[in-house]
Amino acid sequence: MLSSLRNIVVVLLILPAAGFALDRNAFTFTNYDLEVRVDPEGQAMAARGKVTLRNDSDKPQSNLVLQVSSSLEWRMIELNGKALEYLSDPQTTDIDHTGKVSEAVVTLPSPVLPKASITLDVGYSGTVPKDTTRLARRDVPEDRAQASDWDRISSGFTGIRGVGHVTWYPIATDPANMGDNTLFPTIARWQAREARSTMKARFCWITDEDRSFTVVANGTFEGIGGGDFGGEGNRSGCTTFSFANLAQTVPTFAIAPFEMLTRPAISLYYLTGHDAQAVDTAAAAEKVQPLLKDWFGTPTSKITVIELPEANDAAFDSGSMLFTPLQSKDKKQNEVAMAHQTVHASFSSNRPWISEGLAGFGSMLAVEQIYGRRAALDYLNANLPVLVAAENENTAAAKPSGDAAQSLVSTTDDVYQRAKAMWVWSMLRDMIGDKAMQAVIKSYRAADDRTPTYVQQLVSSQNKRDLEWFFDDWVYRDRGLPQLKIAEAAPRQTLENTSVTAVTVENSGGAGVEIPIMVKGNSGEQRSRIVVPTHQKVTTRLTVPGKPTDVSINDGSVPEADHSDDKMELK
Repeated sequence: MLSSLRNIVVVLLILPAAGFALDRNAFTFTNYDLEVRVDPEGQAMAARGKVTLRNDSDKPQSNLVLQVSSSLEWRMIELNGKALEYLSDPQTTDIDHTGKVSEAVVTLPSPVLPKASITLDVGYSGTVPKDTTRLARRDVPEDRAQASDWDRISSGFTGIRGVGHVTWYPIATDPANMGDNTLFPTIARWQAREARSTMKARFCWITDEDRSFTVVANGTFEGIGGGDFGGEGNRSGCTTFSFANLAQTVPTFAIAPFEMLTRPAISLYYLTGHDAQAVDTAAAAEKVQPLLKDWFGTPTSKITVIELPEANDAAFDSGSMLFTPLQSKDKKQNEVAMAHQTVHASFSSNRPWISEGLAGFGSMLAVEQIYGRRAALDYLNANLPVLVAAENENTAAAKPSGDAAQSLVSTTDDVYQRAKAMWVWSMLRDMIGDKAMQAVIKSYRAADDRTPTYVQQLVSSQNKRDLEWFFDDWVYRDRGLPQLKIAEAAPRQTLENTSVTAVTVENSGGAGVEIPIMVKGNSGEQRSRIVVPTHQKVTTRLTVPGKPTDVSINDGSVPEADHSDDKMELK
């Protein structure tokens, strides 16, 4: 499932910093210890706690930056119990759904030396209504904006994602703009700095109504309790979670009067009245898990599903946890989604193109085993338009020698990490076979994946073919997509009442590829596979009984922008 946010193009005015040179990237947030109090009826939250920052620049720093969503206001910034001077102003940036952050530029009593750390006490509060400002003000259709930026605090449902969605915990980044393609690289740089950072967050709710709420988050559950702060006539509760590796986890939480369904394979948190949909989702998880066991092994954790309230809300997954609508899911959609999460619950990698690409590949495998090969290819090709658009966009923007800029091992582009990577794993499977691919996946160890060539080495250990060309064109560099056509097909009758057809295939695209090729006859057919390097023609010969009727290449298992030249009738 592709992020809807990635596919929306907006242009915002980026305001320059004024007054002095300010290094927003000097400090790394190494630890958070926060309490977040949520008032669902008031759409409000108040946060207080400690943040530890380390100066990772090569210069002493006399100032630091703290940013939260523009719908929140800074209430307190202290060091060792003493208030610090700070100037708070709005800063335009797409890092937050409001299109702005409340940026506090803090004056420190003494410079922080390189590699030294500082711990601040902070407090901020405000409202978090559903806000599509960064999208809607640039004429993004309202339904798409609403579906993408669904984060909010409300009486019926609270759901808030972190960096790149709602800045509910303090961060510091340079302004980021979706329109000039700086948003996703900015998020990626932030996450890379925070790879070893940790967070402990105590989420509390308060209400004056006679009902209780459940808190769910994509961190490690630490415990329940300590919510006796509501005062007379109010109800409250708190749940604590810890988060590690903020490069891979976007801290996200939900608070609502959830119902709960627990099965061995899955835990579901769903809204009142959607019991049937929850049962259907659980059944889908139970159906696909055995289908994927030979590929990815037994899940090491349960799938967790949290229902989003609107049918069109864009799904958001974080590891084995999925935030998604339930009421709009049909049977196949459920199975695809649960296959995706099953892979995440069974397999882990610190490289997004591997973890997300294999999750999509797992969904395709589940579709294939349940509905057949044609349905699996249709699932692959449903992602083709967005991949073609991304390739065209990146090709147009690329420098003459910048063909490695969007390589799968370094890209921050969600389309590449998910859609293109899924195609890569599928094509590898077709080239080396199921058994070899299963062995590659089962032998993968995230701790050993220290170089970009690690997966290629695993493939080479299971298959002796030289696939350097494939990894070079599809993984290490962004060569674009192949563009294939049948340049010529010449049948010749033999004395044995068979026909030999010489088929020449041309690839005018940027990436070499191995493709299936088929000649049909009035009495049978023959299939084969050929490698067609970029900007070359390759001829192969196929024999069928009787008279050949047509030739076709690429059954949909290889991504290309135009399939119109992939079939030729023979006379």
